[in-house]
Amino acid sequence: MGRVSVSNKTDNVKVIDLLFKKATDSDGETAKDFDKRNIDEFRKKIEILTDAAEKSGYNLTLSLEPKHSRSAFFSRLATALLKDYFCMVSVDIKSGHFTVYSSDDRYGNMNPDTSGERFFSYVKDKISKYIYEEDRDKFIYYFERKRLLKELAKTETVSFVVRFNIDDVPVSMQVKMTKTEDKHILIGVIDVDAQVKRRIEYEKAQEQRLTFSRIAQILARDYFSIYYIDIKTDNFIEYTSQQKYKRLKIEQRGDNFFETCQKNILRVIHEDDRLRLSAAFKKDVLLSQLENGRSFSVSYRLMIHGETVYVSLKAMRINDEDGDHILIGVKNINSQIKREQSIKKAIDKAQALAVKDALTSVKNKRAYSEAEKFLNERIAKKENLEFAVVVCDINDLKKINDKYGHKTGDEIIRSACSLVCEIFKYSPVYRVGGDEFVVILQGADYENRYELVSLLRAKMRKNRKNGGVVMACGISEYSAEDINVSAVFERADENMYADKHALKRGE
Repeated sequence: MGRVSVSNKTDNVKVIDLLFKKATDSDGETAKDFDKRNIDEFRKKIEILTDAAEKSGYNLTLSLEPKHSRSAFFSRLATALLKDYFCMVSVDIKSGHFTVYSSDDRYGNMNPDTSGERFFSYVKDKISKYIYEEDRDKFIYYFERKRLLKELAKTETVSFVVRFNIDDVPVSMQVKMTKTEDKHILIGVIDVDAQVKRRIEYEKAQEQRLTFSRIAQILARDYFSIYYIDIKTDNFIEYTSQQKYKRLKIEQRGDNFFETCQKNILRVIHEDDRLRLSAAFKKDVLLSQLENGRSFSVSYRLMIHGETVYVSLKAMRINDEDGDHILIGVKNINSQIKREQSIKKAIDKAQALAVKDALTSVKNKRAYSEAEKFLNERIAKKENLEFAVVVCDINDLKKINDKYGHKTGDEIIRSACSLVCEIFKYSPVYRVGGDEFVVILQGADYENRYELVSLLRAKMRKNRKNGGVVMACGISEYSAEDINVSAVFERADENMYADKHALKRGE
């Protein structure tokens, strides 16, 4: 049967009769459910509805059509498509009347109007409160009537994304608005929250990859070689950025990284570093160093055509998309080491000068104070110490300076210092005053202390007769009863003054 459509009372009755006839013809059991009274009551209801429609200026139309007819198909298609929408709205542009269609329970839970007048005011006053606060101004902007109509006059569709506040959770929705030929605006609202979140996650991942890539490029500039080793197979790839290191002819890829390393260590590593590096680059040793996210670093020397180059190696374990790997970077630290060596040399020199007497080149008073402090610490610990202190003092230096000048006095000081150093060859000599020297006897000098002091005194008596430099000396050795070096020094100083008096008396 084709489509049957009527719009008057008589034909409506015919459609009703046809409807019941089809029902009873299709299923004999259905006839039991229908009798004349049922049909008459249904007819009366239709007549009442038809009369009411006519009084309102409308025709009531009843129609029957096959379920596979074109209009039925589009009706089912519209119902299916509606399931993809959060809601759809039809708006009469002229009157502002609107109708809302939705099969989404979330929309129903919001309790909005399903139809009404003054659509644009309704959106601003009522619907906007369901929009996430940060997107509210944007939502109202798009639904400003004049602006929207002007935009729809230029393009077929206006589309934007906002977040609806559903159960206090922001949900991204795409709003599409299209102007129809019958002067309506059709608005479709689609839940795109999952797509938006996937896009945001993808963009974050892309941004993170780009950031990591940039960081890797920056870090890679510091390394002339980077190794990527598969822990499971020991396969490796080496990336070399500088031509200089390619002359080493180290394999850039291979099947057994650790075995290859051991061979190359014997070939390109400085002989003093080979044993240490060979021990470190055994697979089990390196993996144990890299446990629990730790990194491993070692410095050594490469030999490149006879030139020694200091390098630093850093290894770390990574678990990436390609599996479990070790990443190794090797960088040139030659200039850094040379700079550090230069600084250390300068510091050592400065420190040496700081404890060196400028006139005689022996140690100065500051150096003696440090030595005294060191010995006092050992004395406090009750260590078994053996040392003696010798104090020497030049006679009549002030008179020499006054009579012959400081230049001559300086020569006297240097001569006296040379004598002391010549006799006490194995002990440190300190100039602690203008004309005073102290020697801390140790080793062979300590063992022969009294003989050496006697030798010095004998020379002084000879110099006194011959007009050479004359100085007095006194000695004292440390004993367990001494609480510090000062006690030993004081005894030696007293002995020195006794010797000075003896020299003046001509003894």
